[in-house]
Amino acid sequence: MPNLAKITAYAAPIPTRLELERDFRASGRTSIARKTASAPLKILLAAGMINGSVLNYGKGRCDTDSLAITAAGFQCTDYDFTWSFNPQVLGSSFTTVYAGYVTNTLPPASRAAVWREIAKATRLDGCAFVAARSNADRGIKGVQFEDGVITSIGTFQKGYMAGELIAEALQYFKYVESLKGKAGFRIVKCSHSPIN
Repeated sequence: MPNLAKITAYAAPIPTRLELERDFRASGRTSIARKTASAPLKILLAAGMINGSVLNYGKGRCDTDSLAITAAGFQCTDYDFTWSFNPQVLGSSFTTVYAGYVTNTLPPASRAAVWREIAKATRLDGCAFVAARSNADRGIKGVQFEDGVITSIGTFQKGYMAGELIAEALQYFKYVESLKGKAGFRIVKCSHSPIN
């Protein structure tokens, strides 16, 4: 269990529009093209955890996750500050919100803005699933910045320690549980209501 006294980034101040734009521009550069759905989404689909109306928050440059959600029979709406900027969808609420590899690409203030948007977009009886790189991923190299690093290409990356993603999620959701993932990433299930 991490030292929770060190996990204080979540009370970050609200970033300015310019800070958000800068951070999301850098975050957008971390998006990679995939031929199939992301590993965390595959786990969630196989377990039957995705349902109802779905918001793919931070969808990235390609549509593979959204196509996988649609192929599974669910209505999927995309949002990404860089690759699919349609902020009007954030005023809706969804049964399921999926955010894969978004929080680990943003420094604390912009990450807090993302968590607020995810929480607001999640129906009271719905669930959000947030997947992020773990600290077990030794491929993260760069210059220390806030609670992560700035890489050689100028992007922010953070690897989450055990318990850290849960602690962060609990700042925005009343109920959070960790799901079994694979090496290299962590997944949390978040809800405003008790999780079944």
